[in-house]
Amino acid sequence: MRTWTTVATIAATLVLPAAAVALPPDLKLDLLTDPLIVEYDDAGPSPYPEITLKLRSGRNGGTWDGIGIMSSQAAADRICFGFEITAVGSAQNDLLPVPYDVFAGLPVDPTTVFMWYTVVGDADLDRVVGESDRQILLQYYDGGIRDDRYWCQGDFNYDGKVDDTDVNVLNRLYGTSLDTIPEPATLSLLAVGALLLIRRRAA
Repeated sequence: MRTWTTVATIAATLVLPAAAVALPPDLKLDLLTDPLIVEYDDAGPSPYPEITLKLRSGRNGGTWDGIGIMSSQAAADRICFGFEITAVGSAQNDLLPVPYDVFAGLPVDPTTVFMWYTVVGDADLDRVVGESDRQILLQYYDGGIRDDRYWCQGDFNYDGKVDDTDVNVLNRLYGTSLDTIPEPATLSLLAVGALLLIRRRAA
């Protein structure tokens, strides 16, 4: 088991056993822009709920500089754009409509949990906010009735709910990828006409 003793920075794709994600309560694990893959014994409980709590803490209300799993790059983007445009997205592979066989260049199994710096609204972690993410959000949208949802189910602010807040995020950033993040002044134009059907279809 890896023991974290200070602020830890991930500088490349890292594969860890689930036990290694039991971070000390005062540690920041900075993923920067890199993937983190967590493998665990299929016979045991999934670490995804615990990982989600650490991501919620690291998100720190959208600043991404909190204790837990965070990203200094997402934090810098928040300062640059004035709002949360990037984040550390997460998924348990078998919760996705189309699970990955290979993620970030590495083979993964159906129960692998992974995280990656991406655009807010990218539910399936393909690093683009598009139709597949819209379909996921529509599938799980319930106006916030349940509070046990995950990022890969459309909970883009790690509050456990899939509600209008998440719809608004997806509307705002629909069509955005990490390669096409626009200048801050033009970003507000992306939402025009992109996803007005979400509210109607989810109602």
